[in-house]
Amino acid sequence: MEQKSFKAFVERYKDSLYENLIPIPEDLAQHFLSRKQTRVIAHYNSEITRHQAIMPVKGKFFLMVNQDMLKKLKLEIGDPISISLEPDNSKYGMPMPEELDETLIMEHPAKEIFEQLTPGKQRTLIHLVAKVKNPDSRIRKALAISEHLKESGGKLDFKRLNVLIKQYNNYK
Repeated sequence: MEQKSFKAFVERYKDSLYENLIPIPEDLAQHFLSRKQTRVIAHYNSEITRHQAIMPVKGKFFLMVNQDMLKKLKLEIGDPISISLEPDNSKYGMPMPEELDETLIMEHPAKEIFEQLTPGKQRTLIHLVAKVKNPDSRIRKALAISEHLKESGGKLDFKRLNVLIKQYNNYK
């Protein structure tokens, strides 16, 4: 497993779509990008590991970090951070929750539709399930996603999906 490490400082970019960013050295970013590897597994201070993308912002490359992650790492803007990057060779660019995977296997039409979605939409749906801590809630959310995929034919409507998720949560 090829890992590349570097040290950087947490930066804030108010004029960017992303607020908290960690700059990636140019040579390191190019190392991954030249291999058409935009998804990486990032290890932050050997404490937190995240699957994420190398993001271009104004001709430079960054990793996005949210306030919750900074809080967990006990970091503020300007603080130093140690990062190790490795290629993310997972199928979806992040781990597939077992509950969603099993639901899609059981609901073959939903699986076929899921596989035709763009990688970003796939990751969005995976994240919706993965962020839930309770296994029963993850199952209900996965079932709602599966139903929505079949119902919509892959044209995601997040308002409708949220309604379905609420309905499935009421089936406790």
